[in-house]
Amino acid sequence: MNLRIFPTIDKMSDFLAEEIISGISSKAEDEFFTLSLSGGNTPKSVFQHISKHYSCKIIWDKVKIFWGDERCVAPENKESNYGMAKKFLLDNISIPEKNIFRICGECDPHKAVENYHDIVKNNVVIKDSFPSFDLFMLGIGPEGHTASIFPDRLSLFESKKWFDVALHPETGQKRITATGKVINNSHQIFFIVAGDEKKDILNHIITKEPGWENLPAAKVKAVNGSLYWLVDEAAANTIS
Repeated sequence: MNLRIFPTIDKMSDFLAEEIISGISSKAEDEFFTLSLSGGNTPKSVFQHISKHYSCKIIWDKVKIFWGDERCVAPENKESNYGMAKKFLLDNISIPEKNIFRICGECDPHKAVENYHDIVKNNVVIKDSFPSFDLFMLGIGPEGHTASIFPDRLSLFESKKWFDVALHPETGQKRITATGKVINNSHQIFFIVAGDEKKDILNHIITKEPGWENLPAAKVKAVNGSLYWLVDEAAANTIS
């Protein structure tokens, strides 16, 4: 685990953007950099910063964009992860439409899972029977969930499926999520964590407080690459 603490979200965003630039530069002329995005308020701020300061610095033609999870809502719904990324990132950069691969949240969930499996299969390098994204962004919820894998569905980390249907344990909302083996098979995995409201759950995992190993975010382990926790000072101020 690589823990990096930044004074601001903007500095965190700069680091992430430079990692994307470096990853793109390592690709052959006919290869693409595959990037899986996360939803949430912190990624929104990251997307805003990158679209403002890196729209011309990142070769977006070389990037293929995916999502690690999606709520089962229409793309124009305010809860759509795709919709948020479109508004704060995609609409503000020059990326070909053919390079954007959203999860069809408005479709039948099980059909959406099958369709996304096929899309990923045709566009992402497969390694050890699972896709290997170049960079996989993740957030963390106050109860330790990541992507849409909640504490009551830890079995998704052992699933042989690439994507599956998940339920929010409180609201019952259906979601589509990448499974644990897909996340862990990525070349680079970046947790993006910011804000005072994340300090308790972050401290729980980083300092390995009792029960930490049963939190979904703690199950994320890079088996074929690197895992980074990018954290701002507000979230990190209780780490002992």
